[in-house]
Amino acid sequence: DNSYFRAYDMSGFPDGFDVCEIQVGVEQAESFGGTQPITVNVYANTGGTFPAGALVLLGTAPVSVADQSLTVLDVPLVANVPAGTTEMVLEVFTPNGQASGNGFFIGTNDLGQSGLSYIEAPDCNVLSPTPTGDIGFPNMHIVMSVLGNNQTPVELQSFDVQ
Repeated sequence: DNSYFRAYDMSGFPDGFDVCEIQVGVEQAESFGGTQPITVNVYANTGGTFPAGALVLLGTAPVSVADQSLTVLDVPLVANVPAGTTEMVLEVFTPNGQASGNGFFIGTNDLGQSGLSYIEAPDCNVLSPTPTGDIGFPNMHIVMSVLGNNQTPVELQSFDVQ
């Protein structure tokens, strides 16, 4: 089981933010059954800067991922990040698929990032969300984007991580 996280500062959205889609980079997804499961979660973080604080689940989307490589996966997910939220946190959870022959590698690049990328991998003794640079992967910048609007339906906003 692995979880990949990104935290987004919400100070630019004091009236809240309505999430409608998450885009997840996929380096490689390979399965013997044609698809494999992942789960995408959106949280509000209160009481500290991630990974500190308390996560409140706002929305979740189970996804069946077809075999693919070097793509961006569009995940419809509706969640309302309430006014006053200091951080929105995204999680992509991939269950251990070794017994089923599944392999999922999240999309990353080394082009810089606006915030840290985190991983939690209990089987690798990474027991809590830890910056990828702290475990020897300083150029592993997880690719995730959030699409939605800030209570003004006319303008689509996105948080991009390149």
